[in-house]
Amino acid sequence: MLHRPFFLSVLVPLLACGGSATVSQSTEATPEPVVAPTEPTPSAGQSVPLTEVVLLEPGAEERQVLRLHPEVGTERVMVLEQKLKMSIRLQDAQLPEVEMPPITMRFRLRVTEVDAAGAARQEWSVETVEVRGEGEMAERLRQQLAPMAALTGWDVLDAQGRMLASDVVVPADLGPDLRRSLENTRDTMRQLMPPLPVEPVGVGARWQTVSPVQGAFTFEQRSTYVLESVDGDTIRLRTEVAQQAGPQRFPTEASGAESELVAMEGQGTSVYTFDLATLASDGTLTYGSTIDSLTTPPGQEQVRSRVQMGMEATTGTTVEAGQ
Repeated sequence: MLHRPFFLSVLVPLLACGGSATVSQSTEATPEPVVAPTEPTPSAGQSVPLTEVVLLEPGAEERQVLRLHPEVGTERVMVLEQKLKMSIRLQDAQLPEVEMPPITMRFRLRVTEVDAAGAARQEWSVETVEVRGEGEMAERLRQQLAPMAALTGWDVLDAQGRMLASDVVVPADLGPDLRRSLENTRDTMRQLMPPLPVEPVGVGARWQTVSPVQGAFTFEQRSTYVLESVDGDTIRLRTEVAQQAGPQRFPTEASGAESELVAMEGQGTSVYTFDLATLASDGTLTYGSTIDSLTTPPGQEQVRSRVQMGMEATTGTTVEAGQ
């Protein structure tokens, strides 16, 4: 059957639509100072494979080069709200649709360093995690997600919005299931910056990234960005995401059980505004996926399942005076 941490592991990383890659994990709260030369090379042990941004169409004339240019001390509060519905089919039995309690997460982010090449480091923390609703499911989620309220991390990105390095401070005493969920929160923070093309672009420009994403299993994510408007430092983007994974094994909660992914396909669309100076992001996301898998409990026959998931999410950001 579908194990409980599985939906938690796919819930968070799919809320943003940028590229993704595997990063390292640490329990050290203070990373080395950022040094980013013309060809950025993150410090050993924290590097992220650099995302390639491919320009498909340059857009209308009056094109310009889009680059991030935050200032040290820029601080913002981001609120992420998530709603998720799931339907599960086990063998020939269709189970009732499950609607998860809405989850609201509040993050605080602060730019702490910017070097001459435009590479910036920001530190972030989860301030609150709220699960709305009553009942056993809501209470179980509150207990599972409560440790996330103490989560902190940092990342380094270049002026194109590409992640160079990233880390999260994960408490050493967490169990493996919740640890996977926390690691996926780290992936969400990394994806909140849209990667920008090298070339000058105008309204209507399209560019694309293709990245591997590591969650409960590994899949390929192809993200296509469309520049809908530019107003000073504020850009409006529409992003379409296609995800695909082939056969592979993935972890299960039940001791001794073996689970194998047969196939996974996902599609998502987001529309949001992004400020190149403050790094503030506001928008909405809709996402749907179908996951076929096989699970063999110890001493039992193999069970085939199909999980269909639909999700809606919104982000809102408030920029505060640096402290």
